[in-house]
Amino acid sequence: MAAEAFEIQGEWWLPEAAARTVSGTLKFDPESGAELLLMKSLRSVLDEGDRTVRDGTVTISHSMQSMAKAGTYPRIHGESNGYEFTLEDCFRLHGPLLFDGPESIHVNSILKGVQVPAGEAASGNGVSVGLRYLTYWVSGPHIREEWRRPEGEGRMNSFVLDAEDLPDEQVILDSGAVVVLNHRVGVTGDGIRERVLWQRYGLRVNVPELQPIEDLMDRVGDLQGLISIATGRTAEFDGLGFWHPDVTDRGRPDLIEYFARWNARDAGSGPERLHQHEMFFSYPEFGGIEGVGRWMNTAAVHSAALGRVIASRFTRQMFVSDRLLNRTAALEAFDRVEHPTRESFRDRMARCAALAGQPFERLVGDLDTWLDVIRDDRDDVAHHLGRRSRDDASEQYFLAESVYWLFALCMLRDCSAPEAVFTRIKDHQHMTWLAPQVGAAVGRWKAQGD
Repeated sequence: MAAEAFEIQGEWWLPEAAARTVSGTLKFDPESGAELLLMKSLRSVLDEGDRTVRDGTVTISHSMQSMAKAGTYPRIHGESNGYEFTLEDCFRLHGPLLFDGPESIHVNSILKGVQVPAGEAASGNGVSVGLRYLTYWVSGPHIREEWRRPEGEGRMNSFVLDAEDLPDEQVILDSGAVVVLNHRVGVTGDGIRERVLWQRYGLRVNVPELQPIEDLMDRVGDLQGLISIATGRTAEFDGLGFWHPDVTDRGRPDLIEYFARWNARDAGSGPERLHQHEMFFSYPEFGGIEGVGRWMNTAAVHSAALGRVIASRFTRQMFVSDRLLNRTAALEAFDRVEHPTRESFRDRMARCAALAGQPFERLVGDLDTWLDVIRDDRDDVAHHLGRRSRDDASEQYFLAESVYWLFALCMLRDCSAPEAVFTRIKDHQHMTWLAPQVGAAVGRWKAQGD
């Protein structure tokens, strides 16, 4: 399930000043992020100024710079209800300037279950993630049901539901990391009024050596990109946690839960049902866990470009021109990996289009004209030429969509996705609808230039 809002009371302190503990409330909301409300400031007035010693006399002076520095907290430790916490990348929102008093602190991310020492990077040797729509993408109705109707009666009065855990599937990546797809089943309900049988899939990435959590986040971001492209939905994080060999419970590895405000948010309030015909391709069509492994090897090379494209598609607030610019920049970066020499933008786009093949040619129609239009439109945005009017926003949107699909198809080609994937994308109802929109946008832009 998606991370839910919570509010906890606890004691909080700076790792370098553990003797000064402050009572306060940590609030987290998936929409707005995290905030720490303290009864008094984490640093005393004597700690916040610039300290000088002269003739045995200590003088503390305050300046705008010292006050700004005093309100910056790279890391905060805490404890609540027996759980350890590490709060990362924090800064003061409101608080006293020259006396101890209540303060409000913005918290960028929360690690629950560990206190990372000062000066040490938060790290792990594994990361587990739940992704919205992953279970639908893997597909297969693994919950079996039986409906019984006694002879001579017109209505059903007996139902049987049955499910069991399926074995993990895993693949070893070129880096030595292991991606594991796991399946879980469970029941909810009070057993009197209702009983619900559920199943969910999750993914885990295990790495050979400790890595900073930012690097592990890149790996789950690559998985998020794959599921988002495949389903056409935002594969929002529905839970995220890290593993560290030193964090155990009764000798067994214990999950370090991670909370943050994510930019990639699903448009719906919850994971709505996703039908098979709505997907661009499914897990079995992609080649199962081996296909995921090939994707991860490709994504490791193009992770920054992939993240840029996914952000341009699923960030709620972004100008259409920025979507176009981010996607074309990502395609340039993609092509530059194999062709690092200096080449024209149009030549790079043409090479990407050749790699994408027939599904992309069918989408844009007149490929040569599309290449000219994208080059001109990209130059217009990048160099602020101002040739586009506000009335052209819809045309630019469809052109940006064509660039998105060019990048997606190139990534899929690069990871040797089965041909069934490209056939499914080519024949998808969305592509059938999008093609004439792109063609019309290309035609109108060409007419303006003639």
